[in-house]
Amino acid sequence: MALDFPASPTVSDEWTDSNGTVWRCTGDTAPDIQWTRVGNLPDGSVTTDKLADGAVTEAKIAPGNPMVATAWVSFYGDTRQIQGSYNVSSIATDGTGLFQINFETSMDNTQYTIICSASVLDNTTNDRVAMPYSWGAGACAVKVTNGGGSFRSDGVVNVAVFGGRN
Repeated sequence: MALDFPASPTVSDEWTDSNGTVWRCTGDTAPDIQWTRVGNLPDGSVTTDKLADGAVTEAKIAPGNPMVATAWVSFYGDTRQIQGSYNVSSIATDGTGLFQINFETSMDNTQYTIICSASVLDNTTNDRVAMPYSWGAGACAVKVTNGGGSFRSDGVVNVAVFGGRN
């Protein structure tokens, strides 16, 4: 659908298309005239004062929000050394290629999604597959294999958990 912008706008002129989308002129003369889509927030609705007074709170971005991971970790499989994490207290092993991810704060339920990946560090063989195999309130578990199905502990393992909070 072609948009029929005004012919001779000036900087900061706004125009609303037939779908209700607001556009703002950001150039001052041809050929520099550009139209930029304006967000849905009115000007002045987000200010540093509102940010400072707590209008944006951790509760709005913390776990419980379904768009935020309730736990995540990146670790070296052979040493279980954690590179970075959130809500993960430790990594245990149940044997070669089997890892238990222990949560700092237990999940409220086991109705969560586990997303995981694994890769080797040497860039020569990149055939690692990571799969979840256990969902618990206090921990989850993933297994890592090579392309042939043999369990492997080398390389980096990444796990993210979404959900599990009421």
